[in-house]
Amino acid sequence: MSLELMERVWKLKELNSTEKYVLLAYVSYADEIGRAWPSKETIARCTSLSKTTIKRTVNRLCTKGHLVEMPLQAGYGADSKLRKVRAYLIQPEGLNPTKNLGQHGPLSTDTEESVCQVHNVPGILSAPTGVNQQADPLKRRSSRFTEPPNNIIKNKSFNNHRGIILDNLPDSIDPEIAREIIDYREKQKKPLTQGAFNRLIKTAMKAPEVVGITANAALQKIPDRGWQGLELEWLKPTQSKASPHVKKSNRRSRDISISEMLNDQW
Repeated sequence: MSLELMERVWKLKELNSTEKYVLLAYVSYADEIGRAWPSKETIARCTSLSKTTIKRTVNRLCTKGHLVEMPLQAGYGADSKLRKVRAYLIQPEGLNPTKNLGQHGPLSTDTEESVCQVHNVPGILSAPTGVNQQADPLKRRSSRFTEPPNNIIKNKSFNNHRGIILDNLPDSIDPEIAREIIDYREKQKKPLTQGAFNRLIKTAMKAPEVVGITANAALQKIPDRGWQGLELEWLKPTQSKASPHVKKSNRRSRDISISEMLNDQW
């Protein structure tokens, strides 16, 4: 835990209480340069918040740049099983990288310390024990987990959810609603692709002009009504009027005289 990093997070005023609480929880697991590896379940336990709240808060912190997702790492848990670990880089000042220069210098230096590695810290997943600590530094840099953090900071596509990039969402679309649609399709065992998601958003953007409801309201009808997609025709109110053919037949029945009806019976 870095006390200097925790002090910088504590002074942030643009975060609400939940965001600051979750960010401080990540800081308590971070090393000196701001890398943390706790799972969302661990953060939920230590903050007494639900896992759903943790997910939404982490997404907001990633959008604001206070948390940056790093590549998946391989590590061993307490049961000695190999697992994938999601690491986060903590940036108290957000998306402005010039403010993130601490006493350790810029995070973009391509040194052994800047390479994302899982540390053997109690309470979190530890690094694989089979790594030779005396190996040639050049060989260690050529391993599959050697992408430096500065590449992640410059990557404009880190704001994604279940593999769907949300960077190009229109301003009128609520990112939380978009994530709910992605989660809904995932639960239905029919996950969205990037192309299908883009077409879904494009259709929803036509809803205010064609149907008269907002794009967010149109998207919210997908899980509410159990739809798998979105068509503008589905959003139009149903017509309760009878068809012209039915009206014509009714007029013909009124033109028949009573005598003709009696003759037909006999």
